[in-house]
Amino acid sequence: MTVPLTPIHRIQGPALLSPLAGRDVSTRGVVIGATRKGFFIQDPDGSPVSGASCGVFVFRRREKPPVGSLVEVSGRVVDYLADDLGRPSTQVAAGTVTMVEPYGPELEPVWLNAENVLVEPERLAAFLNSLEGMLVGVKAGAVFAAPSNPFGDYVVLPDDADLKRTAHGGVLIDPQAPERWLPGFRLLDYDRAPQVNVGSKLLDDVTGPLNFRVESFQIAARGPVRVERAAVAAATTTLTDDATHLTVLTLNGFNLDPHVESANLVKDPRRDIDDDVGDLRFDALGLAVASTAAAPTIVALQEIQDEDGAEMTDVVSARRTYESLIAAIRDS
Repeated sequence: MTVPLTPIHRIQGPALLSPLAGRDVSTRGVVIGATRKGFFIQDPDGSPVSGASCGVFVFRRREKPPVGSLVEVSGRVVDYLADDLGRPSTQVAAGTVTMVEPYGPELEPVWLNAENVLVEPERLAAFLNSLEGMLVGVKAGAVFAAPSNPFGDYVVLPDDADLKRTAHGGVLIDPQAPERWLPGFRLLDYDRAPQVNVGSKLLDDVTGPLNFRVESFQIAARGPVRVERAAVAAATTTLTDDATHLTVLTLNGFNLDPHVESANLVKDPRRDIDDDVGDLRFDALGLAVASTAAAPTIVALQEIQDEDGAEMTDVVSARRTYESLIAAIRDS
């Protein structure tokens, strides 16, 4: 059965599972952003009530309408689960997408600030659930609380937040609130994603739909992003071994491997092909271990790939990866 022009805010139920799951619907909304798997639309006349969002994700890999346009979508409502233990996310698997107006009503983002995100966990969860799929943003002046990574992910501290800070601008963990959530966003275009240090500052507002991915809420940012970069000098540890202590370093290799992948052997050539040797990744990590961390007794490694990197082959040995890293440490 097709339900004509179902209001979007009725799709996302307060219990996370949609009462319309498995049904065919037709709904209308303004396109507010996109990911690689689809796009988001928001009911221009709706507002979040009783924990129900008035935005929804439309699963459609191709033919995504432009941001700002008013479209009508027909498809089936599904409660998508990335895995059995994950959190469901309501989506519309689009059958048809029809342009109603090339320029729909202009929507005002819900601004994420200290007043609405630095709250007790239950209140924060209800607030974020009510905004899933809707247009949100963080204002210019927000400070980066973590350094950038190769995948266009960022975490920022709202400008009006009053938290204990590190000397470089990071946020100290509060033992009374160890799982505090701070606004984060992702840029789809990695090539235009700026590299930033902790303490860098947003020069422009960042807006986009609030997406739930990798077990956390994150803004699917429209971009581009302008920042005021903070200069952070690498510090050298003063910790040393003694008769009763040894030093331990945890080190993220960001999918380190010594091989340049072949496009026909990886899942996503755009993301899975890299040259860690040519990009001097091994040299940088070797210097970090030998100099910055003062050659600790134990190095605990994360994200270390096998010898052929992201290629989907029978190779499972990481021996060349480790040997290349050990050589870089010795040469530092």
